[in-house]
Amino acid sequence: MKRMARVRERIDGIKARLLPRYQRLLQVAAWLVPALVLVFGLILPLHDRVVRLRSDIGALAAQAGVANALADQLRLHGTRAPAAANPMSGIETAAQQTKVRGFITRIKPDLSPADGKQRLIVNLKAAPYADLVHFLGRLRAQGMRVARAKLYAIDQPGLVDAELTLSN
Repeated sequence: MKRMARVRERIDGIKARLLPRYQRLLQVAAWLVPALVLVFGLILPLHDRVVRLRSDIGALAAQAGVANALADQLRLHGTRAPAAANPMSGIETAAQQTKVRGFITRIKPDLSPADGKQRLIVNLKAAPYADLVHFLGRLRAQGMRVARAKLYAIDQPGLVDAELTLSN
């Protein structure tokens, strides 16, 4: 406490020795410095943030408009599952998920598609019919379609040999 009192006495002594115009300048500075700190340290950064947020709101509103237009278009035209980027990976994934991967004996490209679509021929040997149906459902969900299917009954009940021509 004594120390603060000494500092205050010292400041008052310096202030008393100043000329009256310097005393006024010191009083103006005492009010001006906090005001400048308030303006440049608080108000201007907040104003910049408000401007930035307003511009972000405009961009987000534009994105929301595009999203709503796409949603309306989907409601009108329905949806179809997108085709896998690589039909081979789509077949492989669906086969592993439906447990028919072990029954696939050959996957080869169909080199003579007349319509220009990429096609694959998949041969299965002694595959359970129920798993084959699930496999075809997975392929349909991935956007692939069966262009041709040949199923052959074998001696064991519930098992079939199949040759499928798939396209995306």
